[in-house]
Amino acid sequence: MALAGVTRKQVIHWDQKGIIKPSIRPATGRGSQRLFSYEDLLLTRTARELRDRSFGLRKILRCISYLRKHLPETSGPLGRLQLATDGRTVGIITDKQTLVDAGESRGQLMMIDVAILDRQLRAAIEAKSRRHVEELSVGEFVYQLEVEAGEEAGTYRGRLAGIDEPIVASSMAELRDKARRAVQGIRT
Repeated sequence: MALAGVTRKQVIHWDQKGIIKPSIRPATGRGSQRLFSYEDLLLTRTARELRDRSFGLRKILRCISYLRKHLPETSGPLGRLQLATDGRTVGIITDKQTLVDAGESRGQLMMIDVAILDRQLRAAIEAKSRRHVEELSVGEFVYQLEVEAGEEAGTYRGRLAGIDEPIVASSMAELRDKARRAVQGIRT
C-alpha cells in the first residue's frame, strides 16, 4: 500500500475498522494478502489525506463511506472530483457549480481535491511498473539488477546476468535482498 502512502500496519487497522476494505481479495486470515482495486487505492489515499489533516477515524470512516457509496453516481472522471466536508457532513463537488448532498453543514467546509490525489496515485503506479536497472553492491562487486513489475499484482521481478530464473518479491527491499543472496550463492 505504499502506492497509497500508508503503511501495512495502517492498512490492517483500517481494514479491521471498516474504513478501507479490499474489493478484489479481502484478508482471509493471518498472513493472507489483500488485493485492492484502483478505486480502493484512491479511497485509501483520500483517507490518508484526511488523516494528515487531523481527522479522527470516525470522521474518516464517514467520508470514505460516503465517497464509496456515491462514486458510481458521479458521471465524470474521478480526476475532476472534490470532497467537501466539515467532519460531520460530507459532499462531493462534481464540477464548479454542483455540490452533491452535503447535508446541513454546520461549519466551514474543507476541500479535498481528489483530482490531485488521483494524479499522484497514477504517477506512483506508473513509476512502479516502469522497467529500470539498479546497481546492486555485494561485497566489493557491483551487479546490474533489471527490475520490472511482477506478473502478480503488487510484486516485483528482477533479473541478474548469469542467473537464469527471475527473482520475484513483494517489495524492492525483499527483491534486493534475494538478489544479493543469489549472487552470493553463485560466488561461493
